[in-house]
Amino acid sequence: MILCGARSRVPYVLAESLVVPGRMPGLTADRIVRAGASIGRLIAAGSYETRREVLQITATRAGAGSDHLGVRPSATLARRTYRIVIGRQAAVLVSEWLAPGRLTSAALAADSRLNRPGRAGPLR
Repeated sequence: MILCGARSRVPYVLAESLVVPGRMPGLTADRIVRAGASIGRLIAAGSYETRREVLQITATRAGAGSDHLGVRPSATLARRTYRIVIGRQAAVLVSEWLAPGRLTSAALAADSRLNRPGRAGPLR
């Protein structure tokens, strides 16, 4: 899955998930195997108590992921791997590759839009 900006369509994150449907509560297990299903939305809609456990954060070369993120194959990406625990069982394993600097620049742009004169900014 590639996560892109809603307006800009700029790719920010390449993500890969491994889901154990039998560890997802109720109807969520049936829905998660459908094309286009969003793990985050299904968990939020079910109001399940979850926790995320970061397993690894590393730097890695873009390699084959470069095409998806629009970077050179030699570019260094941050890679984060974590699991989502529902109840007492790990139900989802997620690996994400983040394009260098894009989330930072997007956050700075959003912050500058929020802090324009006449607009309420974030609580500080």
